[in-house]
Amino acid sequence: MLRRMTCTLLLLAGCNWDDGVEPALPPVVQLAVPPDVQVSDTTSRVSVRVSASGEFNPRVAVLRVTGGEFFPGGTNTIVLPLDAEGNAAAALRPPLQPGWVILTATAGATTVRDSIRFSATILPPLIDSLSLSHTAAPADEASQTRVSVQLSERGRRNVRAVTFNTTAGLFTNRTSSISADVDANGVASAILIAPAAPTRADVTVTAAGETARREIVFQQAPPSLRSISFSTRDVSADNATPVIISVQRDPSAIHIDSVIIEVSEGKFLPGTSSFDTARFDGAGQAIAVYQPGRRPGVVIVRAMRGQQTLVDSLRLTAALPNALTLTGPSETVATANQTLTFTATATRNIGEPSRGTPVEFEARTDGNAAIGTFLTLTPLNDTGGATSTFVLNNPAFAGNVIVTARVPSATGDTLTATHILRVR
Repeated sequence: MLRRMTCTLLLLAGCNWDDGVEPALPPVVQLAVPPDVQVSDTTSRVSVRVSASGEFNPRVAVLRVTGGEFFPGGTNTIVLPLDAEGNAAAALRPPLQPGWVILTATAGATTVRDSIRFSATILPPLIDSLSLSHTAAPADEASQTRVSVQLSERGRRNVRAVTFNTTAGLFTNRTSSISADVDANGVASAILIAPAAPTRADVTVTAAGETARREIVFQQAPPSLRSISFSTRDVSADNATPVIISVQRDPSAIHIDSVIIEVSEGKFLPGTSSFDTARFDGAGQAIAVYQPGRRPGVVIVRAMRGQQTLVDSLRLTAALPNALTLTGPSETVATANQTLTFTATATRNIGEPSRGTPVEFEARTDGNAAIGTFLTLTPLNDTGGATSTFVLNNPAFAGNVIVTARVPSATGDTLTATHILRVR
């Protein structure tokens, strides 16, 4: 229905509608914002209030902001229900950087704008202090230092966990970095384990991007190993006879739980390795079982822990055989430059003969006359055998050739083995 408005201009007192009904006026919207806000941290809240009044009362108001975000929700737009009196409030989280923010409120057909100025401020630190239970500790791979951080009041409000880092040593998670939760008193801590070598370490803690630093000195640790001993210092190089190697720990070094023992020849049992990690018992003794090889000589034994090394030696004596056999061809036809191969094999009652034990070869006729030549004279090899090449040097000879092999015996005499070669 069309309505006609007539106005009395002279009085300027009002207007009359031809139907006698005046329309409802648009709502009056007002914003209440703080004049100046300091940017403190991301958990700060700024209260923004909106009110709408008039004959036409809307039920909601829409707020928009050009910086920061409404909380909760984390957006730059929020829809607020208005109470019976047309009022509502919203919490605004400030932007990260200082500056002006434009705030817009819309209720019904009315929109108003205002601005808030966020200015920078000097924030109190998150970290009050970083402390170490020791500023110096022995570099022994065992000494422990407690690293603790105390957060400020602001830190307690904003930080739930911190991260510790070190340039030397390891934390209890066996890495150079570890996270720790902050307790109700604003304290977090971690345990730092000393490295093996003397050094200086920077220990830091990081809380929400803020870092504090302390230094710890890891000093030369006192000797933790006392001595090396053997069940026998002289042993046969027979690849069988075991030797007990013992390492004694210093009584003060109860934090040392193991030692690495290494040999220059042979192996540790069980296994085939030339080194072993032995654990200390309650008496401070670590034991490893060593099996020598088959090469006589001196074996260097090292016991190592951190920067400390103890050195001693064993003597491997020749493991001479208890028996000897000789094999080769039993018959041949004499020809010029003919070569024949003979093999002597030595054995022991325990283990194996030492590698490199010399073997002598000899060839004689039935009449005990020397005949032919052995071109090579080889010692016992890894399998206890020695092979030699024989040349008859007499194509006219016919008869028996007695080949003899000799080797030193484990009983102190000489072992002899013979083989008869018939020459036609």
